Amino acid sequence: MSHAYHPATFALQAVIAQSNVLERELARLLGLNATDYRALSALQQLSRQETVTMTGLGAALGTTAATTSAIVDRLERAGYAQRNRAETDRRLVTIEPTPLAWQKIVEIMRPLMGATDVWVKALRPEDAQLVTEFLQVTATHLTDHAATLAAQEADR
Repeated sequence: MSHAYHPATFALQAVIAQSNVLERELARLLGLNATDYRALSALQQLSRQETVTMTGLGAALGTTAATTSAIVDRLERAGYAQRNRAETDRRLVTIEPTPLAWQKIVEIMRPLMGATDVWVKALRPEDAQLVTEFLQVTATHLTDHAATLAAQEADR
């Protein structure tokens, strides 16, 4: 027996599929493999909220210390990340995305961001608010579902 999902539910599936295609193209245009692009993306997200350590980035990526270090090495060589050592304890290393990383991503994403911005701003304010809330709730659902799936994998 099939469940009758709302068309918005199917539209969300299409957004997720296209997001994967877009991620692949972004990685290609930045000269990165998919793993390194995901790491750069995670680094940018994390660095907006906290100082990022190798351990923190590795935890976000689900990678070992050695793998995380190799990824950061490649991101540094590409000019998209930099390591910073603490003055007081040189063993403490933080990582941050470089301005070049943000500049290139914004440059690539500008047409999409602009088109979306124009569309949302043309809506009635109450409709724009509803779209914003839908996207925020959807982002939370995606985050929660991903965490649930990760926990299920860990339990096997």
